[in-house]
Amino acid sequence: MKELITKRGYTILSSLFFFIAISVISGELIFVTISMFLFSIFLVELFIFLFSSTELEKIEVVRKITKNRLFVGENLSIKTTLENNGLRTLGLLKILNKIPNELEAIKETNNYVLNLSPETKVELESEVKAIQMGKINLGILSLGLFDKFGLFYKKREIQNDDFVSVLPNIRTARGLIDSHIQLGSLPISTKPDPLGSDFSGIREYAAGDDYRKIAWKYMAKSPNQIPKIKQFDLDKKIDVNLIILNNKYMNDGKIGKRKLDAVVQATITISSVVNNAGGKFNVIFSERNKPVSISGSTYELCNRLHQIKADESLNTETLINFSLTREYGPSIFLFIIDSPFPENIDIEKFTRRTNQDSIISIFILDTNSFIKENNEKNEVREAREILLENERKHLQKQLRYSQTKNLNIELCQKDNIVRRILDKFTQVQVLMA
Repeated sequence: MKELITKRGYTILSSLFFFIAISVISGELIFVTISMFLFSIFLVELFIFLFSSTELEKIEVVRKITKNRLFVGENLSIKTTLENNGLRTLGLLKILNKIPNELEAIKETNNYVLNLSPETKVELESEVKAIQMGKINLGILSLGLFDKFGLFYKKREIQNDDFVSVLPNIRTARGLIDSHIQLGSLPISTKPDPLGSDFSGIREYAAGDDYRKIAWKYMAKSPNQIPKIKQFDLDKKIDVNLIILNNKYMNDGKIGKRKLDAVVQATITISSVVNNAGGKFNVIFSERNKPVSISGSTYELCNRLHQIKADESLNTETLINFSLTREYGPSIFLFIIDSPFPENIDIEKFTRRTNQDSIISIFILDTNSFIKENNEKNEVREAREILLENERKHLQKQLRYSQTKNLNIELCQKDNIVRRILDKFTQVQVLMA
C-alpha cells in the first residue's frame, strides 16, 4: 500500500476514518452515511486505477542523449519519448528519475504527460550541465502513473545502460600557461630529434616512449622479446612524474569542486606544459590498491584520468616506492598528497633518495580551502570553525616538521594548485638545465 497510495491519498483516507469514528461515537447516522459514501467513492477510484495501471507496462520508453562525451561545463540534452501501445488512455504520467549529482539542471522542465492516448507519442526534453568529471550513469528511468485526483500511483522502473563520459576541461588554465611562456620561464618548443644524436645504449621500454627509438633487432634476438629503447647522447629529455596519492580524503569538497577534480585539472594543465617543452610526462595513481602509470598526449591523459576515483584502500608506501623506482635518468617527481586533520604525513617514506640528478617536490592540499562554507546555522558554523582551526594548526605542524627533513614541500589551496606546480616546475627546469 505504501507504493500505491500517495501522501494526499493517505491524508484523505485518514480523515475519512477519523470522521467515521467520530460519527459512530456521536451516534449521528447522517454523518456515518456521508462518511461511508465518501469512502465508497475512494474505493471505486482505487479499483478503476488498479485496472488502468495494467496498461503502464505497455508504454514504450526511449531515452536519447545528444552527447556521449563532453567536457566539464558543457551542456547536454536528454530526450525521453513515451509511446502508448496499449488500448486505454492513461491519465497523468510523470518521469520520476532524478538527475545524477554530477549533472545540474539548467532550467525547469515539464516531466508530466496528461491523457496519453493509444498509439500516441510524447517527447520530453531536459537540458543539463556537466559539473563534475567521471563516467556518469544516468540511472534507472522511473515512470509514475497517477490517478486524476492524485490519490494513487504506480511506479515502473526501466533499466538502461546510458553512460556519459565527462572529461576535465583541457582549456582551463590555458591563460596561465601562456603567461609563463610569455615571461620566458617555459620554452615554447624544445622537442629534441630522437634520431639526431649519437647512440649511447639500451634501456627498458616505458609506456609513452617514441616508437622510433625501439631497438627492434635487439628485441628480436632476446629470448622473451621484451621491447627495449635506444638512448642517445644528446637526448636531454627529462621525465616528469606526477604522483596523485588519491586517498579517501580526495572526495572532500562540493560536487565538481572536490580535491580530486582540482588535482586532475592541474595534472591535465601540467601535462600540456611538459609535452610542449619536449619532456615525457607520466601520471601515477592508485586504482583498487594497485599502482597505475599512464602517459601520452594531453588528450590521452584527459580521456584516462576522468574516471579516476578516490581509493579508500590506497597503500601510500606502495605507491611511493613504485613511483621512485621508475626512473631511467634525470627525473622530476611531483607528489600531490592529502592528509587532513588528524592524519599525518609519513615523511620518512619520502626521504628515500633517487639518483642525484632527480628532484622530489611534495604538494600538500589545504583542506580548509575545499570545505569552508558560509551559509550555515550558528552552532554548525562554530563546530566547523573549531575543525578548521585544528586543520590550520595541523598543516603548519606538518610543514615545520617537513622542513627539518630538508624536503621540498609546498602548501596548495583550491585555486592555486596549477600555479604552485608551474612555479616549482620552472625552478626545477633551471636546476636541471
